[in-house]
Order: sequence, then structure tokens, then C-alpha cells
Amino acid sequence: MKKVILSLVLILCCHLAISQVIIRGSVKSGKEGMPGALVYLKETNYQAITNARGNYEMVGVPAGNYRMVVFFTGFGTIQEEIEVRADQAILKKDFQLEELSQELENVTIQDERVNTFGVRRLNAIEGSNIFEGKKNEVIELKDLALNLATNNSRQTYNKVPGLNIYENDGAGLQLGIGARGLDPNRTSHFNVRQNGYDISADALGYPESYYTPSLEGVERIEVVRGAASLQYGTQFGGLLNFQMKKGNPEKKAEVTLRNTVGSFGFFNTFSSLGGQVGKFNHYTFFQYKRGNGWRPNSGFDSKVAYTSLTFEANENLSITGQYTYMDYLAQQPGGLTDALFEENARQSIRERNWFQVNWNLFSLLVDYKLSAKLRFNWRNFGLIGGRDALGNLGRIDRVDTDDERNLFVDDFKNFGSEARLIYNYQIGKQEQALLIGTRYYQGLTLRKQGLGQAGKEADFRFLNPGDLEDSDYEFPGRNVALFAENVFNVGPNFSITPGLRYEMIRTQAEGYYTQTTKYIL
Repeated sequence: MKKVILSLVLILCCHLAISQVIIRGSVKSGKEGMPGALVYLKETNYQAITNARGNYEMVGVPAGNYRMVVFFTGFGTIQEEIEVRADQAILKKDFQLEELSQELENVTIQDERVNTFGVRRLNAIEGSNIFEGKKNEVIELKDLALNLATNNSRQTYNKVPGLNIYENDGAGLQLGIGARGLDPNRTSHFNVRQNGYDISADALGYPESYYTPSLEGVERIEVVRGAASLQYGTQFGGLLNFQMKKGNPEKKAEVTLRNTVGSFGFFNTFSSLGGQVGKFNHYTFFQYKRGNGWRPNSGFDSKVAYTSLTFEANENLSITGQYTYMDYLAQQPGGLTDALFEENARQSIRERNWFQVNWNLFSLLVDYKLSAKLRFNWRNFGLIGGRDALGNLGRIDRVDTDDERNLFVDDFKNFGSEARLIYNYQIGKQEQALLIGTRYYQGLTLRKQGLGQAGKEADFRFLNPGDLEDSDYEFPGRNVALFAENVFNVGPNFSITPGLRYEMIRTQAEGYYTQTTKYIL
């Protein structure tokens, strides 16, 4: 297999290619960045709008000579001849605008990408990923009016068609969405990722998501649905990827402090620190929130922390280390029968049910641009976490007799590595792209179920830890995958993107499982 992959890379490197270069820079007036400035290459489709800091970026520009134009209302228009060379990976161009001293006629620039209304599509190729012809949406959180403190999923995903949404709590502790009619419970039918790596309990053996990234620390959410997500795994729903924020490259340290209070004892505090120090970009946040819940017996206490440090060795190589921590404890009020709901939808007949989650995510990401046409991406990630459920977990139409409660304890220890190589080449006058990749994933779930302590407190101890009444087993799994996709641009408005994925999945279980039925008269 190594010889086959090596031969393929050598063949790819022998192709003649037209360079695709990233043009990036800033537009300022004095020392102030100019957000909303239009930057474009004349007589081409390449254009960009500067962000809130006055920075812009144009991706995939072929080698050649261009006239670059910078426009901002009330300032003098800049036009400059530039040369994009084949040996360049990144061309940096900064501009200084000068305010006009006389009143000019109004100029209206229309670009449907300026106002995304919160949702846009992914570019055909972004980084080491191919999205050409795929059903996808990008949720730009900065363009939406939503409650970030509570991770309000209905506000966040309401512009993505075809999604089913569960709301399990009023604080966004757990995300529940499904697509194409699939069950939304804990988003188990999506391959859920953060910055491109897995964050669910076990991507294949137990793919439920107990950790939901804090939206106050998220830049955007990428949704790739259905079979279009071939390069990400076997989930029928597709891919859900949370891209976290980065440090402000214009400042060494930028601090954000945000506090939110609401009904039913809700309190949220969010603090972040980010910036650029030399070749290091850093971003860290901590979020704490608590509340009593809309119904009795539905209080919660949650802590989330995230840190990211990127070493930008040069324009072609970056190495990023990230760590995510989440811990929360929630009391669960239990369901209601139709009769009880009709009587009082806010009541609770369970006061001894508890749920807790502890999550630790680790990742090491390497992005290396070997040349203007060949890019390599390597993602290594791991999870050490667990979720525990305690209480009377039987049918809601049965009376809670205050006996020993049921206790479910799941522990997860997972590791994965995914490598991607994307190559840009040309057939005739049309640009093409080939992606090849491989993935190794190893998961281990330790599951225990038995009688827990009686009483009402959140006491997650087994009554008989050496002889559990229901089950005690290990559930190891292993996954090896090889995948490839190629964008064939037949013409300026027509492309074909075939793909192939090979999966080797091995799961097994070791331990014991029994079933005990209790009859309550």
C-alpha cells in the first residue's frame, strides 16, 4: 500500500499546473482597519470584502498579471498592477486609503456575498477539503441575531432547510439535530467535528454528541449533508463542523468579557483572551453558566474551557495544539404523559434524576503547503470523557417508590488520525483538483449499569460495584479508511466530482449483560 500511495504522489507531482495563490492583506486609513472595503481583480470574478478588522483574502488565484482595485465610499479608489507568480504560495498586499476632499457622486456596489443573511455556501475548495457540487451551508454566527449564551439551536439552524431539531434543555448543553428525516437525538446521525476533528463519544460505535461547543467561541458552523459528506465517514446525516475563533492577528492580546442573566435563575459568564505574538497565534476562553430551568427539578451547572495555540513557522507551515474541557451536572425533570401534560405542562414527577458529563478533547493539527499546487493536512485527536445517568429511568407512568435508582456509567477513550493531500492541476484550460486521504480511528467504550444509591442527591456510586446487577462490558472498535475525490471542471459552469471511500470497521464486546424486570403494582 505504501508503494501505491508513493507512486500516486510522484505521478501527481509530475503534472504541469497553473499556480493557485492566496492573495491577502489589509485595507486601512491611517492605523484604522476599513471594514466593508471592496477588493477585486479587474475583469475577473475574484473579489473580497474586508472584515471587521479591515483584512481581506482571495483564494485560488491563478498565476498571471492583474489590475487590482480597492474601493470604499468616501475614499479615493486605488488601482495597482500586480503579478501573481507560479512560485508564490501567498501574495501579501496592504493598502492605505485617503479620504476624498470633495464630494463625489454616489456609487453603488452590489455583491450578493456582502450580506449573507447568516448563511452562505462553502467554496469549491477550502484548505484541504473539496466541497464542489455538495449540498452544504455555512452558518456565519456574526451575521445572525441569536442568543449565543444559551446555544439556542432553533435560532442557529433555522435557515438550514430540512433539519429536525430537539431542544433537551434551555441552556444548549446538548445539541440535537437530524437531517433527511433522521432522529435528531444527540445528533448521532451526523459526523460531529470541531476544527475538522471528531468530538462525539465514539464516531462509529457510539456516535452520540454529549459535548456542544459554546457558540460564543465559534466563528462559523459548516453543514455538509447526506452522501455529499463521503470524505468524512459513514453517517447518513452528513458532516457538522464547528470552526472555533482565532486570536486577533492585529493585537498581541484582546480580551472579551460578557455576562448574561435571564429568567429562571439563568446566569452566564464568558471570558476570552486572544491575539498574535510573533509567530504564535493564541485564543482561550472560559464559559460558566447555571440556571434553575423552566420546570421544577431541571437545574444545571456547566463549565466549558477551550485553548488553541498555533505556531506559524512560515507562510507554508503551521502547527496547532488545542484542548477542550467541559463538565456539567444537570437535574432532569422526566417526561410527562399526555394527561399530565394537559393538566400542567410545567410539572415534574421525577426529582431524583441526574445527568453528568465530563469531556476532555486533545488535538494536534499540521497544515503544510508543499508548493503552490500541493497541500498536506494532518489531524491527530483524542478524547477522554464520560457520561453518567442516575435516577428512576423506567416508564414515566409508574410511581417513583424512592427505592435504589438505576445508574448508567459510560467512559470513553478514543484516538484518531486523519491525513489529506490535495493537488491542483490542469487539463486543457480547465483547472482540476484531486484529494486523497486516509484515516485511522480507535475507540473504546466502557459501559456499566446497575443499582445506584437511594435518595435524591447526585450520588453517582454503584450500590454493588463488584457485582453489577445489569451489565459490565468493554466495547472496543477500530476503523481504517481510504478515500479519494477529484473535481473535473468540464467548463466554466459544469463540473463532475466522483469520489471513492473504503472502510474497514471492526467492533466487538467483552463482558456480561443481564436484564432485570421489576413489576410495580
